Amino acid sequence: MRAFLCLVAALTLPVCFAEDAELYEHYLELAFNKTDTNKDGLIQCTEFNNLIVTLDLECAAVEKKEESRRRRKLSEDVCIAETECDLADTNDDNAVSENEMVAYIQDESLVSDAKKEAVIMALTGVSLEMDGLDDIGEVNPAIEEAVAKVVLQITSSENPDSMLPGDRKAVKRAIETVLGLPQDSDALFLTFLAGSTVVTATAFYPSTADADAAKATAMTQLATPALATAALGIPVTTAPVIETAGVAGQNPIAYFIIGAAGGGAFVLFVIAIIIASVVSGKTGKAKGAPPGGCCQRGCCSAYALKGWSANVLLGVIFMVAGVLLLFIAMAETKDALICIIDGVYDLKESTIVAVKDATDAIPTDQIDSIRPYMQYLDIAVIVPGALAALVVVIASACSCRNIPTMCCSKFFMGLGYVLLFLCLVFYIIFAALAIVINLDMVQEQVKTFTSICETTMPGLNQKIQDITLAINKAGEMGMDVTEYQTELDTYSPAATTFTSMCTCIDDLLSSFTGLFLPGMLTVCAIIYLYIATITMCCSAKCCKAPLVTAADGGDAAGAPSIAKPVQEV
Repeated sequence: MRAFLCLVAALTLPVCFAEDAELYEHYLELAFNKTDTNKDGLIQCTEFNNLIVTLDLECAAVEKKEESRRRRKLSEDVCIAETECDLADTNDDNAVSENEMVAYIQDESLVSDAKKEAVIMALTGVSLEMDGLDDIGEVNPAIEEAVAKVVLQITSSENPDSMLPGDRKAVKRAIETVLGLPQDSDALFLTFLAGSTVVTATAFYPSTADADAAKATAMTQLATPALATAALGIPVTTAPVIETAGVAGQNPIAYFIIGAAGGGAFVLFVIAIIIASVVSGKTGKAKGAPPGGCCQRGCCSAYALKGWSANVLLGVIFMVAGVLLLFIAMAETKDALICIIDGVYDLKESTIVAVKDATDAIPTDQIDSIRPYMQYLDIAVIVPGALAALVVVIASACSCRNIPTMCCSKFFMGLGYVLLFLCLVFYIIFAALAIVINLDMVQEQVKTFTSICETTMPGLNQKIQDITLAINKAGEMGMDVTEYQTELDTYSPAATTFTSMCTCIDDLLSSFTGLFLPGMLTVCAIIYLYIATITMCCSAKCCKAPLVTAADGGDAAGAPSIAKPVQEV
């Protein structure tokens, strides 16, 4: 766990443009244009608060932000007060020009390094409040309590490079209103990806009903691009895509499957008894055997042996069907495991010291020996069931032979019992995985991983994109960005790999639920087959020859009068 958290922390990029005034002058001009309401090229002190809001650095928000556990708190050394307009206004014209603002930001006697960094990050679009990058390793309560989420995807013609933190915050608050969430909610996470801006909002809800209600409201209020534009305050070009889904790691189990599979096995066993009774009746009648009890003439007699042999074959078909379904379902589990393991090994080769140290802390000695065989994991699921099925089929076939003893059949029955028991233990593991993963004590650990993947990684990818856009803009302006680009190129592949691993972790947890149905079917089939094989063995009289009652009724004690053991079936 510690290595996992260190790995995420290592990927929070240290790229900063604090020394490159030329670059942030471009973004400052953008901020001025957004907040200069009278379009005179200056920010009047009466407009200064608009600039602060656009940069999302207002001091008035400090107390409010302290209520939100995942948002970085703005200290007085970082936030900008309206009174700072007077400090930046060096010519006392009650307004601030771009040059005055740049000079003020660079004045170390007036502006702390922390505030300077915050302003630069805000100007370049890299918000100081990177969703999910604070409190790494702590489970967000909103996600901890969530069982469902709404994913809202919007395409806008607005360039993400022109959207400053305040603009993004305004979009977030608009989406919170549409989805029925409180302002500055911990339950909503946004990314603004480049191209045409693709805004992806993920909102978490404590119940499926809440998520469905939020989706219905959003589909009404954002039904068309025009409605979405009016509601969100940015130009939306296509109708939003709105979907609901379960939270990563939260995969409810359809427990009725246990009853359904068990009930099916019980019904099949009742049918098997009927088949055995019919076979024994017909065979006994054909042999002229007198009436008798269950073990003399009924479903447990030697006359029913071929009936139980047929029932065992039905059980084999039942088990093979379950194993084949498990084989199909296991493909997703196999792919997810391989993806995660490959990701760990890729990160071990990273040139980022912190990332390499974090992955080196993950023990892989045992994985090294089995890694080459991971691709055969789904095939391995078939082998125990196939071997047990083969042995039991041989036992069933031997039971159909008209010979004095059943030694061949009984030998394979005994071997089949051992294999079926091992199969029962083996296959019940797959059914149990889905149950275990939903236990509270397991969920506490799972949610640490899934919370990071649901929040930290989208925030990190957003940060990478914002820095990429800033570097591209700097390159267009003729600046030397070699150092920054090299650093970004170093971190980006690791972040991409980790994001892929997060997807695979989600797929792995979801796949456990997919194993439940075939696992339970296989377990019920094995239990049925175990019982059917035992009854077949009883019909073969277990450890002695399968004697049957002769036509003359035998002696007074009920012993057969036939001197030589025969199987009259």
